[in-house]
Amino acid sequence: MVLVHFYYIGSIFFYRALKTDKKYILYNRICMLLVTRLVVSVVSAHQGNIRFNNVTPNEFPEMGYILSIYQDNQGYMWFGTYNGLYRYNGVEYLSFQFKEGDTNTISNSVVHAIVEDKSGNLWIGTEYGLNRYNPETGKFNVFHADKNKKNSILHDHARALNVDSQGIVWIGTYGGGLNWYNPATGKFGSLRKNAAEGRGFKSGRINCLARENDSILWVGFEEGGISRVNTKTFEVQTFLADSLNKLTIADIYIDINKKIWVGTWRNGLFRFHPEAGNFLPEDILPHQNWTAKSIVEDAEGNLLIGSFGEGLIRYNDQSGEKEFFVHDENDVTSLISNQLWKLFADRSKIIWIGSFGQGLGQFDKYRYKMSAFVNFNPANGGLGNKQVNAIFQSADGKIWIGTKSGLNQYDMKQDKIVSYHLPELEITMIKEGSANNLVVATTTGLFLYNPQNRKKTILYRKNPGAAVSQEHITVVKADKSNNLWFAIYDEGLFFMPAIKTPNGFKYDVGKMVQLYSETESNTNSSNIIWDIAFISETEIWLTTNKNITSYTISSGKLEPMAKFAHSVFYDKIPGVVWAGSLGQGLISIDKSTTTTKHYTTANGLASDVIMGILSDIDGNIWVSSNTGISKINPITGSVRNYDTYDGLVSRRFILHSACRLASGELLFGSDNGFTLFDPLKVKDSPYLPNVKVTDIKLFNKSITYEKASGDNKKMDKPLDGTDMVELSYRDNTITIGFVALCFSAPEKVKYAYMLEGFDSDWIYTDFENRTATYTNLDGGEYVFKVKATNADEVWSDKISSLKLTITPPFWKLPLFRATMLFFAFGLVLLFYRNRVQTIKQNALKKYNDEKIKREREISALNNEKLDVELEFKKKELASSTLDIIRKNEELTKLHDELVKISHDVMPKNRARIQKLIKEIENSIDDINQWEYFEKNFNVLHGDFLKRFASDFPKLTNKDLKICAFIRMNFDNKEIARTLNITIESLGVSRTRIRKKIGLDKDLFLNDYILRY
Repeated sequence: MVLVHFYYIGSIFFYRALKTDKKYILYNRICMLLVTRLVVSVVSAHQGNIRFNNVTPNEFPEMGYILSIYQDNQGYMWFGTYNGLYRYNGVEYLSFQFKEGDTNTISNSVVHAIVEDKSGNLWIGTEYGLNRYNPETGKFNVFHADKNKKNSILHDHARALNVDSQGIVWIGTYGGGLNWYNPATGKFGSLRKNAAEGRGFKSGRINCLARENDSILWVGFEEGGISRVNTKTFEVQTFLADSLNKLTIADIYIDINKKIWVGTWRNGLFRFHPEAGNFLPEDILPHQNWTAKSIVEDAEGNLLIGSFGEGLIRYNDQSGEKEFFVHDENDVTSLISNQLWKLFADRSKIIWIGSFGQGLGQFDKYRYKMSAFVNFNPANGGLGNKQVNAIFQSADGKIWIGTKSGLNQYDMKQDKIVSYHLPELEITMIKEGSANNLVVATTTGLFLYNPQNRKKTILYRKNPGAAVSQEHITVVKADKSNNLWFAIYDEGLFFMPAIKTPNGFKYDVGKMVQLYSETESNTNSSNIIWDIAFISETEIWLTTNKNITSYTISSGKLEPMAKFAHSVFYDKIPGVVWAGSLGQGLISIDKSTTTTKHYTTANGLASDVIMGILSDIDGNIWVSSNTGISKINPITGSVRNYDTYDGLVSRRFILHSACRLASGELLFGSDNGFTLFDPLKVKDSPYLPNVKVTDIKLFNKSITYEKASGDNKKMDKPLDGTDMVELSYRDNTITIGFVALCFSAPEKVKYAYMLEGFDSDWIYTDFENRTATYTNLDGGEYVFKVKATNADEVWSDKISSLKLTITPPFWKLPLFRATMLFFAFGLVLLFYRNRVQTIKQNALKKYNDEKIKREREISALNNEKLDVELEFKKKELASSTLDIIRKNEELTKLHDELVKISHDVMPKNRARIQKLIKEIENSIDDINQWEYFEKNFNVLHGDFLKRFASDFPKLTNKDLKICAFIRMNFDNKEIARTLNITIESLGVSRTRIRKKIGLDKDLFLNDYILRY
């Protein structure tokens, strides 16, 4: 049995009823300043597995004095303090404070008791009034003592509360005895001091209540002992034996085995003995001069006693085993304070620890699954260096720790370190050696070390005389024959045989050989070897900076098996080689088939940087990395990750610094001490939390029912009291916040949410992103669903739902749509009638257009015919004119020839020839009749000659003829021949015409006439 001796100085703290709250609080604090203790000696069990959290919120430093703790049926935690009531959802605290003049707030800020009734209402006992809080409305109803009313509570100081199966609330007051309230009738009743024998108490000041069953209620008083009340018959049995007479009862607790425990002020712990019918002191400490302020049970059935001054006591009344936990200013994981006021065990088996002045603490057995050694003070049983490079358990069960500054032995029972000063050695690996020696691999060579005489012997150094050597031993292993296999960085693989001796064996340093090094002919090997694994008596596997290589001992044959790795572990039972890389994750290689499987962050591994590999007796593989430790189930492929929230000493572990102890416990070295745990005891929490919607934001602004009114009203109850929110289509940016009511490492909780009617599947997120945002939702009904894991990433089947009704715009309402449909029908009908009329009109128009088109086509054909005829006549006129020209030319030739001949013929013939000449001249004149030409020309050329003669009256007939021939596109030769004049004469005529019509010298006569 562990003995703890405490000696006290100071005064005894106890409650006195004063006139005002301020005086009362001041009195308590003055008394607290007088209470101190002196711990002379403490002998306790190993406390490495017990670590506490300080969960006092930074934003509420006034939560220093925790008077009451409660968990409601939704999973919220409630804390009553000297400075108000607080609700905690695992992430945020919500404060409820008394506000002068506001009847909807709590009646007083000193909260002594909290309990929940069957309807989900919270009852809060304060120093000035009893309060009922309705979560659905967020409002308080206050009950005050009123001497003028028959139906009222007898005293305003409500110190303790209890609710029975009928929903009746029992109130222990500090001055008005035991009261009860029936919500069904709305009436109060009471049992008071000095009542009739068997129906009253010896004191009116009640400190605590505890229910044994639906009929029996235990009541603890200040200086009035303890009473058992039958709440059906109101019979009272008061215990005032010497052991309890005039004692102040601090707490009453009924454990799972129905044992009744009583904590007292300054008189220790008592237990009820039914055979004696009385309470007797429990032998917790060798004296009874201590205060047991609050009592609960932990998950293992141990009694936890929160003392006022001596810290926390864990007591097993079956075995008598006791453990004591006190506050250590140098250890942030120690108990929050030695002055404890209230303990509470929630449904997830977390123990909440309320202190008197130092805030709120927590002990979670599922959170710290691994124990940590972080003591680095050698004078106080600690390591001399934080970085643990090597861990080894020798055959005698001793655990050896190698650091950057030497060798250490770890005593698990005492949780202390024995240091062997080797400050010049940075140890990389430790193995069993000969004759109680250890083989110690370092960055400066290989040594044999005897812990008994602390003698160090060099096994290998390339240059022993040098102050600093370059022999970095990366790995050393021993086979079944005790031979050493080791690697030197960038020097390859070495072998040192062991020789049997009468006392065991020794190493034959002289026969050390280098098995191989990288050569041009041996490209499968590498000089940089990181790890060795013995597969069989004839085969070892090596990890190098090139690949994972199988090495046949007898032949020295090398065969690459997989890509390179830095650590290797052979699990003989399934025949699987596990290799860890510094960036490519974990590789499993089936020895019989050489098939490989990779585990990386894509498979759920915490990191792809693998430092150490171990297995447990269940076949699970445990790997350390640079971000924690992971457990892999090779059969299912599942991966479970652990970090500092689970108790790891650090997130950054050291290469090869891992060891499985004979007990099955696993030990991993890190850059900040080492972590030790039993893998069979690493259990996930079975508690699956509720998830609550905590906030709804519209355009990043939270909405609350208190501020909503009129058309802006979104909800008529707080989010905790409603399952439906109505929004408008104008609210087109909606953000929903949520949280899991998980109080064990809430930072590790994972979430999934979806909006039915919008999302097709679950959307996964984490603690840092506990919101869902939706924009431009169509009008209609949606259901927002959210679920979560616990801190061990086990998904809960509890799904929280919130119905969202998005009110569409008026033009999407059914009535509006019906009206629009009717209107649309009318429009369609009107459109149909107009369409029919349009079709008729279009048909008539089409007919008329076709008719006009045909008429135009006929007209065009007629015009075309006329044009053809006109063109024909023009061509006919031109042709006839040319014929006249040719005839005139021939007649002219004949005329000229006859004129020549007439001079040479006889006189009688001359007269005849002259007569013939005269007839030819007359014939030429007949052909050039101008009237005939002018008439036909004007018809073909739009009265050109008439218009031209009218516009230019000075023109002669000859001039007009020349203009007519130009209009007909005759050239100068054709015009001269037609008029029987010379070219020169024609030129003179053209000049004369230009002058008569006043033609500018820059214009051509032909162009002017053709365009006229």
